[in-house]
Amino acid sequence: MIRGLLGFRRESLFTTEELARIRQPTLMIWGDHDPVGSLDAARAAAALIPHGRVVELPTGHAPWFGQPERTAREITNFLDEPSPTA
Repeated sequence: MIRGLLGFRRESLFTTEELARIRQPTLMIWGDHDPVGSLDAARAAAALIPHGRVVELPTGHAPWFGQPERTAREITNFLDEPSPTA
């Protein structure tokens, strides 16, 4: 569990240095109405990851529930792209 009764668990948070060390291409699919984490925070985190990006969907915290077809399409497209690290 990354969230406890009093908010996010400290050990589940990434530092800016940790995000910058991620070398694997990273896709963050984010709902624009997410009450847990802001879209600005997702964009800031993705900007720190060398091959990171955010796809914004018109939904809440769990885009795979609110936008299942679009979420699946975004993941499929991401996995079909050639790796920039290859």
